[in-house]
Amino acid sequence: MRVLQLVLAFGALLVMVVFTGADRTARALPAAGSDRLPVVATIDMTSRLGNETIVLTGWAQVEREAPHDEGGVDVVDMEIVSAELVGASSIGAISVRERPNDGADYVSSGEIRSLQSDQDFPASSFLDLFVDVTVPIFFFPGGESIVVHNEGVFRLTPREAGVDVELNAWPPLGVAYELEPIFGVDNDSDGSIDEDTADEDGDGLYDEDQPGADPPTPGSGNPCGFDPDCDNQEGEDPPLDYCVQNVVDICDDDGDGEMDEDPSCVPLVNPGNINNMKAGFCVRNLTLEFAPELPSYSVARGGPTGLHPADILALTPGDVDPPPPSEPLSLVGCNDDFVGFDRWAQVSFLATAGETYHVQVGSWSSSVGGNLVLDVFSTPGAPTATSVSGNDDFASAWTITALPFLGQQSTSTATTQTGEPLFCAMGGHTVWYSFTASASGTVTASTEATGDVPDTVLAVYIGDGFGSSAGPSGDQAPFVRIPCASLGLTANGCDSSGAVDDLDALSFGADELAGDISELNFSVGPGAQGLAGSAVRAQRDCPSPEPEPDEFHAAFNNTNDQVLDGNGPIGTCPGAFPLGLLEGATVRDDLDALYGQDPAAVDADTNGVPEQPVYFSLDAISPSLATFGFSAADVLKTVNGGVPTVYASAAALGLEAGDDLDALCLGESGNGAYGLDDALAFSLAPGSPTLAQIGAGPGDILLPGNPPTVDHNATSLGLQATDDVNAFKCLALPPPKDPDGDTDGDGILNSEDPDDDNDGCTDEQELDSNPSQGGLRDPHSFWDFFDVPIGEPAVRNQSISIGDVGAVVARFGTFREPPPTKEESFAEALMPPPPAPAYHAAFDRGGSIAGANPWNLRPPDGAITVGDIGAVVAQFGHSCVE
Repeated sequence: MRVLQLVLAFGALLVMVVFTGADRTARALPAAGSDRLPVVATIDMTSRLGNETIVLTGWAQVEREAPHDEGGVDVVDMEIVSAELVGASSIGAISVRERPNDGADYVSSGEIRSLQSDQDFPASSFLDLFVDVTVPIFFFPGGESIVVHNEGVFRLTPREAGVDVELNAWPPLGVAYELEPIFGVDNDSDGSIDEDTADEDGDGLYDEDQPGADPPTPGSGNPCGFDPDCDNQEGEDPPLDYCVQNVVDICDDDGDGEMDEDPSCVPLVNPGNINNMKAGFCVRNLTLEFAPELPSYSVARGGPTGLHPADILALTPGDVDPPPPSEPLSLVGCNDDFVGFDRWAQVSFLATAGETYHVQVGSWSSSVGGNLVLDVFSTPGAPTATSVSGNDDFASAWTITALPFLGQQSTSTATTQTGEPLFCAMGGHTVWYSFTASASGTVTASTEATGDVPDTVLAVYIGDGFGSSAGPSGDQAPFVRIPCASLGLTANGCDSSGAVDDLDALSFGADELAGDISELNFSVGPGAQGLAGSAVRAQRDCPSPEPEPDEFHAAFNNTNDQVLDGNGPIGTCPGAFPLGLLEGATVRDDLDALYGQDPAAVDADTNGVPEQPVYFSLDAISPSLATFGFSAADVLKTVNGGVPTVYASAAALGLEAGDDLDALCLGESGNGAYGLDDALAFSLAPGSPTLAQIGAGPGDILLPGNPPTVDHNATSLGLQATDDVNAFKCLALPPPKDPDGDTDGDGILNSEDPDDDNDGCTDEQELDSNPSQGGLRDPHSFWDFFDVPIGEPAVRNQSISIGDVGAVVARFGTFREPPPTKEESFAEALMPPPPAPAYHAAFDRGGSIAGANPWNLRPPDGAITVGDIGAVVAQFGHSCVE
């Protein structure tokens, strides 16, 4: 049997070496695959209405080819195959889509390119983007929308403050791709190199505001003479005779007698590839920013999105191969107040024959419905009014068979579906209509005010559907990734009405809490004020106070910063990357549970059922608590959709009857049972009896005890003492070393020891960002560098080679019962090993930490398995030899 095991192990080794060792520089670059990533696009657009900055949110889907060698470095070719972005502007909603390929034209492509032959990251990158932009042109007759596109490619590169930056990982979380300056090209397709980049003085340099460039030469025919800034565009004026034969509307945008001088403004052209700058658009700046993190989260009950409070949500949709078969909704136009009538709404748009349009009407307020009159026409008429009902949901939209149409109904009992898009301040009580245009032309949809009709909002879409609790079929976050039922909760806790279950705290058990919590990301409960100068206070002081849907970061220095924003950087409030939640004037979502990794950390196959443990608590009125006999202060655990069990009881945490666990961080040791090897921190909901007993508040971070103790108070987070910390995730630095101690027992004081854990990598190397040189590791953990003693005499050579892999394979299948403790393992690992195949702790690891890097491993579990072989192969080529 052992021979068979060894053969299987060598087979696994050969497979791993084929995919990792044979082309070692391709390991860290992403393999062939697909990413559907949340993005925010910021566009500075110029039109005859002036300059405007527009923020759009949505996603981009990137298909990656396998890494290949090109000139001695590895390269991954990519294509942006689809994108859906929507945002608001002064003239209405703007939507952006990736422009479909036309043969070899309009292919949105990109690459990741290693900068060194011996390692994959850091890397350079670019994205070439072609887009279709749908813009409402309300100053045109009929108020139709038009679709414009860029003929010249938008090349985007990772940049910060105008300077190129390198990628250190993929996906590029938190990285902004910015539009590169464009010179010497024909963006407007008029047959001439862009007029704003003339080499006026013949020195080979475009645009004389660049360093070292010359001002126009005397006698060149330029009335500016030596002045490089004739019209407040720094030095871009080309000579007069360049333009006289080409005077068209795009030629002299600023009326100074010269052709357009702005090199960063790329025209958007119509379907005929014509740009008329007197009534058209150009893009001055474009930034595509990827989410800074991909968290798992939930919302409290009663929010305007209607999301279930026990569903685990995410910014990503999970499995996108193949992508959803339906075409997600895309906004055509929306309106709240029409021509000064705050209760009327009207959208006019250019319909295409054969296209189906979906009309959504709702109230501005989420709490008030009323009598609705909807008028849809291509030519105004006086049709007989139709009594409408049964169109609460998108799937049951009322079909308009002919225009003009006049519908009447009450929206008082109408609801909002999970995942339903809500634009132009639409609050709730929505109903749906649909019609297929029989001919192309302008169509107008409007609501009419009657005596008791509320303030109406109207939106028009094309597409097939939007996200729901059944799965990620829509085009906007949040996506339901692990539904309530997959946590093993009861049917009445997971239904859609009444006092349903509410996920109050969440962890996947991999929070790093070995030392003191050094940083914290958190959300706040209703009414939180924050200290003066904090990001929480800035959100509270908005015209519509809105800190509850946001995520903040604190380093325990009495203030905080914003990390993620509920509805994103729109409106007058400070904003950040959006979570896809709603922030209304009177009703808004409440970020109620939070974890720092995507649900894929526990649900690798993204089927909605976690195959790894999920730890959570439920609020006090959740029906499942009574069914199972749990309390709101228990930490619960579920896996594979099974009925939850109590992982850490209220009593084990030192809590009392009536306490409600409100936020949770957990570093689980891996044995599945709560004990001294586990690290846990939490907060309690307002009104919990233990808070009064220990003199703490709902914004304090607590540690288990009898009674619990305060680890960090609310003030250190930048909060007021009465503010409620509603959710958090913990970030921890390695515990500080005792300068007078000896962490690794090598006889050298820590204050003088450059390698505190004695794993062969210096502390400086382990704290660096280069994993192939020992970086991204814990300088106080021996187990994250798989260099084993080999040779005669057996030594660790500070490099992980095929010899290390073979040495682990040679001990495959050996074990020790009971497993060694962490202290025993560390002491044994530093001792010379017995001859193979005997078990030795240096060749054993306890498995990976969920969501961490593959080399950040747990202490030995007492058995050398295929997992240990894979762990050492994953580090093949890593070296700490200086």
